[in-house]
Amino acid sequence: MLTGYDKALEYISGGSQVGDIREFFWGWKRSHEPNASNTFRAMETGLVRQGEASPSVFGTADVYLGDDSSAQGYDPFSSGATGGALSLRREAAMPMAAPAPAALMAKASRSGDVADSFGAVAETASGGAPGGMPQGPQPMIRKDLADSAVWIAAVETDEAGLATLDFDLPDNLTTWKLRGWVMGMNTQVGEASVEVITRKDLMLRLQAPRFFVEKDEVVLSANVHNEMDVAQTVRAVLELEGETLEVMDGTAEPSAVIEGHGEKRFDWRVRVVKEGEAVVRM
Repeated sequence: MLTGYDKALEYISGGSQVGDIREFFWGWKRSHEPNASNTFRAMETGLVRQGEASPSVFGTADVYLGDDSSAQGYDPFSSGATGGALSLRREAAMPMAAPAPAALMAKASRSGDVADSFGAVAETASGGAPGGMPQGPQPMIRKDLADSAVWIAAVETDEAGLATLDFDLPDNLTTWKLRGWVMGMNTQVGEASVEVITRKDLMLRLQAPRFFVEKDEVVLSANVHNEMDVAQTVRAVLELEGETLEVMDGTAEPSAVIEGHGEKRFDWRVRVVKEGEAVVRM
């Protein structure tokens, strides 16, 4: 079984609500309740005189015979005699079930191959090889946003315990947590998890206030991240809709060279001239 969800959900729920599968199958304990019986109980009534001790029990490892019945507790084999108190203690522990084999645990913990396969899927979804973009690419509007990425109830593995799965991740730029549970022969169980980060090769983060006040002077910023291995020449564009904001200074379309796996911030200083709805696009 395989499931994938946004890791941010665990910050809301306080962590995963699913316990360890090994504890569910192998964490239980057997209850042991010994029951003793003897042939004297059916013959006790009327056979013990006042002041005499009742018959003892044969075969016990820890038997106490004394004169103080109140100090030693209730005698289950006594018929009401005042002397000859009997204290019987039996303690036995059943062995727990054997843990899952070490080879299975090692196999369940090998998530490196899984991480490599999911990383290849994420790289293919993000645009292929770095530097392969055509000149003047059109930006893609992300629309498929979801909290859950995949849910597969049953996956059949090969003889080596490996399986290959292909599925599309949503457009969220986030960290996905993939968790898998397995069950083998002789109720051998295990689980593993891996985290996959989805991103774009060239990303822009807009920084702007949620609301403006008339006569304010605000700096709008565009943080551009280049996740490619080679440098890229980037031209930043600011578009303002409506008549509420106007650019005070700075180049309308500044450009810069961003090194591989680097970032660059572009700033525009704007003034709020009137009330209304402001639309900022970068």
